Amino acid sequence: MATTTLGILTTIGLVKEASFGAGGTSLYYLPVTAFGIEKDPKIIQPKTIRGTRTTITTSVPGFQRNTGNIGWTLYPDAGNLLLISAFGQDASAGNGVTGTATVASAGTPGVAGSSTSFAATGVTSITATGITGTFAANQALLVSGSTDTAGPEVVQITTFTTPTITCTATTKIHTGTISITTVGAASSGVVAAGGSTITLATGLGALFTTGDIVQMGVNSGTTATSEIHKISVATDTLTITDVAPNATLLFAHASGVSVFHVAAPYTHTIPESNTLNSLAIEENMNGLDRQFVGAIVDKLGIKGGVTAVPEVTASIMAQKDTIIGSPAAAAFPTDAGFGPSNLTVSVGPAGSADTTCSVFDFNLTNGGLILDPVNGTNYANTIVGA
Repeated sequence: MATTTLGILTTIGLVKEASFGAGGTSLYYLPVTAFGIEKDPKIIQPKTIRGTRTTITTSVPGFQRNTGNIGWTLYPDAGNLLLISAFGQDASAGNGVTGTATVASAGTPGVAGSSTSFAATGVTSITATGITGTFAANQALLVSGSTDTAGPEVVQITTFTTPTITCTATTKIHTGTISITTVGAASSGVVAAGGSTITLATGLGALFTTGDIVQMGVNSGTTATSEIHKISVATDTLTITDVAPNATLLFAHASGVSVFHVAAPYTHTIPESNTLNSLAIEENMNGLDRQFVGAIVDKLGIKGGVTAVPEVTASIMAQKDTIIGSPAAAAFPTDAGFGPSNLTVSVGPAGSADTTCSVFDFNLTNGGLILDPVNGTNYANTIVGA
């Protein structure tokens, strides 16, 4: 399988396909270290006997193969489509991305202690002590105990009359000294999937500032799903400022869902799936532009260590290549890539993982299989694993 170094003017674009082989306009452009996807037409040349000692052959196209490797270094905002195509979707119903809740970055956040016992779940009334700042209905609260084992959680204020906070029911047991801090607000009205704005309860936009990273919703069964976005603020309206495809809400959210500030670490839960995304991969060579459609990640390798940046190699199988008349203008990520100093690697189950790795080399095989039906075409109808 070929892996080649590209010319300086070449750009590689990616987009998730709506359906296998559908193609699409590139949304991401990947700073690659190598690109070796090549088309092999699999020419068939049968020999024929025609009354002469000279061997006569004819050439007919067979079933084409479009395979090869893509290599890149690990970035926080590039190459994610390839990782998702290899591992599975990292945001699905009930398994959304979550962050670590932090205090509100603007306004006058309320801070309090609590005299309420949290020895059981289902607490809906909190007696607050030592109140500073302001509490109000529809604010989101971070509840945590100094000796918690289950970790903090976010609840929603229903009403507040000093010193009593009425809220949505807690789902965790909290122990030790209990602290309650404003971390966000509630949405006002149903928010549909695909939207890019979130309206808050009146007056609570002051808890946010442009550039904040917020989590909307929490994971609950298969009916409620969290997601994280970067936002700008205008009065009580938050507008998502992420780049596509994270520029809109992935899920619908009911009225009154918590919208709160979060910071790293972010947790991506990837449930096992038998259906992986297919991609369209654009190879733009400054005038000679083509796109490999129906592309899946057959194999993926990630390696790195204390003396090297993490390097990723994806082995690609694609259905066919198409010529692009007018490719989109390339736009590359602005964030710096990961290095040993801003990457933590742990191996094993949560709570007992090994964090002493100095060198790592992870490899994944999806078992891709190209199927060639005799149906009047010279390319695969499907690729098992897509």
